[in-house]
Amino acid sequence: MSVIAIGIYGFCAVVGAMAFAAYHVGKRIAAPKVPMQWGFNGQPTWYAPKVVALWAPIFVTMFGVPLFLVSIDSGFPPPRADRSAVGLIIFAVVMGGTYGAYLFAVVRWTSRQPS
Repeated sequence: MSVIAIGIYGFCAVVGAMAFAAYHVGKRIAAPKVPMQWGFNGQPTWYAPKVVALWAPIFVTMFGVPLFLVSIDSGFPPPRADRSAVGLIIFAVVMGGTYGAYLFAVVRWTSRQPS
């Protein structure tokens, strides 16, 4: 199996895990708006509708990153594309971990809200 195929499969697995987590965490959140960012004082700085907050990072990961990497690699031979596939896996794992931490913070924020 080539490095490019491994990169694509790994990327798809991480995006699938992100979508699975968003779906299941979204069912547990009753608030119509959830925080998108927290300040240094630990309080949310701005909010977004729940659907946008949970699914926008997945779509950015799905479409933005591959398009960026394809635009970089369009003029280079295949060895350069192999390195790009490794970069795709690394970025997907970092984005998946960051998204997991974000979901954890949103669930923690939701549990602290009055019923």
